[in-house]
Amino acid sequence: MSDRDQLIEYLLGFAKLMLKDSGEFHPFGAKITSAGDLVAVGADSGEEHPPAQDLIDLLLGAFRSEAGLGEVRAIGLGLDTRVVPPGTNEKTDAVCLRLEDSKEAMELFYPYVLIDDGLPVFGEMFAQRMEPSVFGKGTG
Repeated sequence: MSDRDQLIEYLLGFAKLMLKDSGEFHPFGAKITSAGDLVAVGADSGEEHPPAQDLIDLLLGAFRSEAGLGEVRAIGLGLDTRVVPPGTNEKTDAVCLRLEDSKEAMELFYPYVLIDDGLPVFGEMFAQRMEPSVFGKGTG
């Protein structure tokens, strides 16, 4: 299984679990180490209800440091966001997976609605390229 597939499987699975249990989730991450191991990564700003961007910044900072030292070869973030899917005009809830390695950076969006029993029902996934934030110049 590719690094990207491992990250997607873990991140999306954990996001689904958190949506089912809590209806939402804080940003979280995972990495593939230089040895090929998948490691879950969380962030703690010390606040009970931290702004999502603070947690994202903590995760990305740690990933940049590890990438600069050659300790990771791929990273991923799981985010609970709102997005306008292609072909629509309405914002909807979505799980966003930000995936990055030394070759590519992309965001995968999985629009969802929570049904009566709290289970997320997902719409069609769509993706877009993004600027690298971890494996940029000087880090990979």
